[in-house]
Amino acid sequence: MANTPLGFPFGFYVADNSPIDGKYGVLDAGAWRPYTTMAEALAAIPQGIRHIGLTINIGGTEYWWAQGLTDQNLVVKNNGSGGGGVMAWKNSVRAATTANITLSTTQTIDGIALAAGDRVLVKNQTTQSDNGIYVVASGAWTRATDADASNELQNAVVSVDQGTVNADTSWRQNTDSVVIGTSAIVWSSFGAGAAITATNGLTKTLDNIKLGGSLTENTTIAAGTRNLSITRGASQITMNQDILLLSSGFMFLSSTNSIYMDAGANTVNISGTNLNIADIAGGGGRFLLAYTNTSLLTTTNAPAILYTLDIPADRNVTIRATVTARRTGGSSGANGDIASFELVAAFKNPGHAAATQVGATFYPYTFKSQPAWDVIFDTSGNDARISVIGANGNNITWSLNKVEVFRDS
Repeated sequence: MANTPLGFPFGFYVADNSPIDGKYGVLDAGAWRPYTTMAEALAAIPQGIRHIGLTINIGGTEYWWAQGLTDQNLVVKNNGSGGGGVMAWKNSVRAATTANITLSTTQTIDGIALAAGDRVLVKNQTTQSDNGIYVVASGAWTRATDADASNELQNAVVSVDQGTVNADTSWRQNTDSVVIGTSAIVWSSFGAGAAITATNGLTKTLDNIKLGGSLTENTTIAAGTRNLSITRGASQITMNQDILLLSSGFMFLSSTNSIYMDAGANTVNISGTNLNIADIAGGGGRFLLAYTNTSLLTTTNAPAILYTLDIPADRNVTIRATVTARRTGGSSGANGDIASFELVAAFKNPGHAAATQVGATFYPYTFKSQPAWDVIFDTSGNDARISVIGANGNNITWSLNKVEVFRDS
């Protein structure tokens, strides 16, 4: 086995090939000493030797250098074929592909205008057996001489120097026992984020994970013990012309948080359902605001119930409601007959035995085309109710537009 001087200061030397296949060796004054681990090999270097952290690949062999004051020392990790699970580092490439390419002529890859002689990692070919490390040419490309044989691709690792997407990344060849031109040659990102896989709602670019660069239709973040947390500060969820839909669930804001909307064209649109804030029915809340789409058609004079609310035990509850009505047919009245009511009343329910109204109903505003049309409060059992009367030959569509409920502490 011959030793070849590299021309470095302090008399550095390197072996033509690793003499200890599958192990680490220390070259100490011309004699190789085998060690099982890198740590053992470095620890064996005599006192006065300083490890300078330099790695280099020469002829497919990976070396760790140590600098000696009076002696020449070298740590070497088996041969560069990548046998025995050892990674075989290759000379770096200028750029790496992001899509299938034609393996000929100079071209731009990942934002880099390549010239003849540049090394390129080709990893995205539709025919995966065409993947590998190539040298750019004005005609057909050829595989790099350090990666054109099966043993040279075993556990091969290469770094990328430039590129919009791939700059400063490393890639490892994963296929065992490659047959050039036949085997699928598969390269994967090698580094801190390489083992992370993006699932529903996430996108991954090399070592970066993003929450929904654009969420696809029906993307789901599954229920369970995991939460999506956004730390206070500049973080936000931005939705552009899209919808946040909560189905059979709820959005909870703690007492220190709020929903804030900038002035302008922003609105909250509720379609075909109710907007409820702080439901108090039977609970400990003190305020209920409901914008509803509740409607009712009446055709006779008999009272019809439009809304009910259970009055909690031993509490004073005030209800404020807005009701509108319009004639939609019948033998009496005229087309265009309408009505609008705002009414307020207070209720109590001692011991939750029976709800009673406290005082008279107050009507801050009333308008009606036909005098017989009316909206009233009454009670039944533990419930306070809003009822409508006065159709008397008309077909009237009544709508409960808003209910506000206030309760004492």
